[in-house]
Amino acid sequence: MFSYHCFEPIRTASGRALFVNAAGFGNTTQERAQGPEHANFKPHTEGGEIRRPEMRLMKNEMSFQYFFRKAPFAAVLLNMEGTAVDVNDRFVRLSGYRLSDIADGKPWPMKIFPDATLRRSLEEMWKEDISRLRSDATERKRIFPFRSADGRTLFIEFSICVLDGLEGYVLLGLNDITERRNFERDLQIRAAERTRKLRAISRRLRQASMEDTLTKLAGRRCFDIVLDREIRRAQRSGGYLSLIMADIDFFKQYNDCYGHLRGDECLRKMGQVFGTVFRRAGDLPARFGGEEFCVILPGTGREDAMRLAETLRRSVVKLAVPHRESGVSPVVTISLGVTTAFFPFPAPEEFIDQADQALYKAKADGRNRVSFRDSRASTSAHDHSTREPGPRHTS
Repeated sequence: MFSYHCFEPIRTASGRALFVNAAGFGNTTQERAQGPEHANFKPHTEGGEIRRPEMRLMKNEMSFQYFFRKAPFAAVLLNMEGTAVDVNDRFVRLSGYRLSDIADGKPWPMKIFPDATLRRSLEEMWKEDISRLRSDATERKRIFPFRSADGRTLFIEFSICVLDGLEGYVLLGLNDITERRNFERDLQIRAAERTRKLRAISRRLRQASMEDTLTKLAGRRCFDIVLDREIRRAQRSGGYLSLIMADIDFFKQYNDCYGHLRGDECLRKMGQVFGTVFRRAGDLPARFGGEEFCVILPGTGREDAMRLAETLRRSVVKLAVPHRESGVSPVVTISLGVTTAFFPFPAPEEFIDQADQALYKAKADGRNRVSFRDSRASTSAHDHSTREPGPRHTS
């Protein structure tokens, strides 16, 4: 058991002041510092006067004893081997262990750190910290789980440091951060849950922006991304790239006549037809906006693109969706513009504009038809149209 030199001043019969060493014994500093009535007295005098080195020692030890007893944190005094030689009252209240409980010949971490793996890690860290403290007195802090005498698991921030004037020992401070850690853990759990929900919302929003909810085709954002990607890919590989733009003929009149709910149902049917015709991997049918649709056809030349566009047009006619306000047919029809690009490829906006010009020509030529425009053409010399036989309308 470690005993402190608790020096108390006494006055002799002749009036001289002497300091005596009250070596108190007990389980805590407070018990060992109760006063001369509980101590053995060993005067440290030389010719009736106390020596200066011992005076400095007394001051150091008395200061440390007062600090150790009054410290606002749990504290343990350890020797350089890691054996506990003293504890203060706050440590007893925090852990439930007295000095006799952790100074029974076994290393004290055996009791409060029952996990063997953690003890081995602590032993390595202890050696490392002690080695550093010998050359650098900077305080070291670590956080570990701690088992109290009543079986509770606490999370303790350990601070280890050396003290001037007390060679051969280190001071271990213990700060209970269990509540703070539990609070931070709860915050982390709530933050993780919020993050999960936000990611789910973001995923749904991305999906909504990438897919048209009404027709179940790709949305405009998805179309823009894929078109830019396919143009860059075609530039690298040197293949063809075709684009179809389609528009439902007289769709405003359809909505005015049958109502917007029937109009939505018509759009859904269009989405089904587009999905049926364009099933090849890599082809992307998309709703461009309103009653307009686009199809990206990688690796597809003019003839194949025109054939697919005509197949789509005929498939829409076969749906036989009534449209008594149409100026072209008694059923719903579509007009289509097709453009094909080969190296060098235009920018996405220019490519879309070429397909839009081909669509405009199909409408100008009477609707319910397919029109082609070469992406490199500056005039209509290369325009080509196909339509179902029937009367020509200009409205």
